[in-house]
Amino acid sequence: MSFFKNMFSNRICALAKRITGWITIAALITSAPSALANPDWGPDTDAKQKLPPVVERPASVEYSQVLAGIATIMEKMAEPETDLVTLGLSLGSDPDAAFEFARDRLRTEPYTGSLRGPQAVLAAGGGNPQDKAEFLMHLLETMGFDARIASAELPVELAARRFSSVCRDRTYSPWPARMAGLQDQAVARLQARAKRDFDALETALAGIVPSSVASTMSSHSHYWVQMRDGEGWWDYDPSFSEARPGEAFVQPVALSRGGKNPHRVRISVKVESLRNGQLRETSVLSQEFTARQIAGAAMHLGFGPEAPGTGGLVADKLSASLGMQAAMRPILLVDGEQFRGSTFAAPGPAEPGLFGENLPPPVTAVWLELESITPDAAPRKARRMIVDLVPASRRALGTVPTPDELLTPAPGIRYPAALESVRDIVVSHGGLDPRATAERMARSMLALPGLIEDAERGHPDPMLSLWMGWVRAESFAVASEALTRAYPAGEECAFVGWPRVFLTTLGVGNADGGATGSLDWALDGIDVAGPQGEPDPVAAWRLRLWHGTVQSALETTIGEILTPDSEAVVQSTSLLLEGPLMALDSEAAGQLAGQSFAAARDLADGRILVSDNGSQHPPVWWRVDPQSGAADARMGEGGNVYNWATGHSGAAYSRMGIYYLDEASLRSWRLNPRGDIDAQIRRIERMLARERAAARNAQAAQSKANNEYSLLLRLVAIPISFMTGYVVGSSVLQGVHLALYGEVYNP
Repeated sequence: MSFFKNMFSNRICALAKRITGWITIAALITSAPSALANPDWGPDTDAKQKLPPVVERPASVEYSQVLAGIATIMEKMAEPETDLVTLGLSLGSDPDAAFEFARDRLRTEPYTGSLRGPQAVLAAGGGNPQDKAEFLMHLLETMGFDARIASAELPVELAARRFSSVCRDRTYSPWPARMAGLQDQAVARLQARAKRDFDALETALAGIVPSSVASTMSSHSHYWVQMRDGEGWWDYDPSFSEARPGEAFVQPVALSRGGKNPHRVRISVKVESLRNGQLRETSVLSQEFTARQIAGAAMHLGFGPEAPGTGGLVADKLSASLGMQAAMRPILLVDGEQFRGSTFAAPGPAEPGLFGENLPPPVTAVWLELESITPDAAPRKARRMIVDLVPASRRALGTVPTPDELLTPAPGIRYPAALESVRDIVVSHGGLDPRATAERMARSMLALPGLIEDAERGHPDPMLSLWMGWVRAESFAVASEALTRAYPAGEECAFVGWPRVFLTTLGVGNADGGATGSLDWALDGIDVAGPQGEPDPVAAWRLRLWHGTVQSALETTIGEILTPDSEAVVQSTSLLLEGPLMALDSEAAGQLAGQSFAAARDLADGRILVSDNGSQHPPVWWRVDPQSGAADARMGEGGNVYNWATGHSGAAYSRMGIYYLDEASLRSWRLNPRGDIDAQIRRIERMLARERAAARNAQAAQSKANNEYSLLLRLVAIPISFMTGYVVGSSVLQGVHLALYGEVYNP
């Protein structure tokens, strides 16, 4: 954090004359969702094949209208069971009531290890026996009881009984989708697109459905809670639907506080260079996190100079004079904490300098590698290209290029354009908290006038701009989780049993400063459960295939909402493959692999490649695991990415399909933050007065909220729209550039 702040203080940013903030109010519909917002999310739904049109929206919107929508939705969405404190209060500090809530209201899911913390179990509506036991332990402790977790191995005949109700209560809520900016019509478009793609894939894959799938059952390790009263320790087992207070199915062999065998996520940056006729890869950044701790943490990956500010600029100029590429390093921010990687030379050819032809080995590629590490399986990995200068034909053949054959990267303002982008990273574990996301979105919305005002004065806040972009990305992941929990397939259902990773990218697309962005579920996938834990193989295969098409449709629909203008270009696998699909034979798959190194890797991994066998640029395809049915939409080397790009001229930025914020109403609100919305907020405050008072009295020592405003936000969910869009304005482009490179952005 201090590194970014120091760079920010080195220079005063000279802004364009006129700065406009962009937001969208697509989700701020004050009326209740219509029947259209509650579709059947199964793969066998009878959704119409014709896609509804993209919703047309006005050119501008009043800021007060957005805030009024926030207040209305705050009132509609306020619920007592939003966190452990208010849940404990609503249950009247009754341990039996807490046990019944955990047993009857939270599903028992068959994954292994610790994936979710107590709050995430509540948000997900379920967890495995270990995570459910930890949830109940903490809930009892908020009530003032002493509790602990007991564990033992279960007999085989008992193990499966824990999951008898895993597929219950599968309903779709429209509010998370509205948080991501999807109105009813957009949701209908999303569903129709998913159904169209699913039918096309299923037709192309006819006869490939396997007769068996890998087991989704967790181990026989079992966990439950013991609570102490005046007579000793009392057993509570929330994983068996027939369990009663005081009943234990086995004798404990160990006691703990939970969190055993956690799921983890590793984020790495790999750099490839051409040395002595060989392509050699080194890691310049590698950080590993526990999934339950990193889910919900704001993560940004960027690239900056080896030294910030003027020193970095001088070093770049000196490197150029010596015939060397500028030295740079990856920078990973996690909730403001900075992890700096090792330095490497910026990709691209260097001109001969003082030392003539004695040039260092050129950097040929930079890759982002993501790993989901679970206790019971090999790590799942995803690799995304950031920069690659090796021609695709060389990659496909596995041959080493000569220095003269290396491609030239698209130039940015100071470095290759791809390295001047900021990547927001969201870790999803099935239990992202919509209430917490809504609170962050509300704070972003309320901070927007100050952000624009500071930018107009020449002092943009780069950290706030970065954080706003991440909050927007988190809203997409929350919508994805809500859709996943709604998937039915007869008696089978989907659940998240390992960490998923979602990426969004924002940056300058070229040396002229044009803005570009992308959306990508880089690490994605679900597990499938049946009525007794084990699913029907065919149903599991189809449900995983359905998940891939829904997630692709979600990304595509969000991209369309962000960029309906003719000035912007949106690309996705779903948009480019609209006709009949076919499973590629060895010859066609080989041709596709010759165009894309990613396709070659998929083919080597045994994936089925599905496309229309036509010529596409970039090459696009679906990849399908023939054993599990897991499907992933792919587009070139960047994964399933949806790009939108627009240029600019001075301060006259294209609006990229995002509303212009009405400047008059924004300025009026800054000068006099009052109006009809005040009456609505006061009504909400009166409605929550009892809860606020009870929370202060019962949890004064534990409460982190020390003022009325933060406490109000902590007690309610505020599902507002996709906040500041990509906030593509001078304030952010200049602020982000200043944060990363320590100098003014002057296109």
